Amino acid sequence: MSFTDLVKADARPEEIAKYLDGLSPEVRVAEVLAIPGGLLKKLWALEEGHSDLVLEEFVQPAGETVIYELKNHMPVFNISQKRFFRPATGETVGYNHTEGLAKTFAGPGYFFAKGGEKGELEFDYTRLPTLRPDGWPPIKPNTGLIPGGVYGEMIDYARRVSRHTIIGAAYRHGKPRHAWFILTRAAHQS
Repeated sequence: MSFTDLVKADARPEEIAKYLDGLSPEVRVAEVLAIPGGLLKKLWALEEGHSDLVLEEFVQPAGETVIYELKNHMPVFNISQKRFFRPATGETVGYNHTEGLAKTFAGPGYFFAKGGEKGELEFDYTRLPTLRPDGWPPIKPNTGLIPGGVYGEMIDYARRVSRHTIIGAAYRHGKPRHAWFILTRAAHQS
């Protein structure tokens, strides 16, 4: 049985976590990125009430860029990364690492990451960070025609799936955007 098969079968969150945690990092990344985008909404619902995410565990070690591979529900431009940085003191920041047209037109989509309610994490695009670690792209506002449409006034909520994998949903002005994504820690950190 694969990760996709478990989600299709409405497996218990504990079964899904145990399966993913038992995989090598390379196989886990491959299986997570292979899940059909249409199943992300289902996984979001399966994980409701089962999250126990702690930001300090999710973004570790402090002082280094931590990379998560991302797949979203869309049919195109659906593979990218979220990169995080947790300083020794202060707020954790992140951005969306994309290539090609998405990078050119939408920009990096900077956000703050923080612990939320019910063991979930929040990625807050409504405030613009000033911290930009070495090697990160220039900070640009999440406003304007394309960046505003993609990131403007948005907060993502994320729930734990396994030790290195989370499922998220995007909200704008407190209302669901019917947009889901899954993140899994990259097999190799650069």
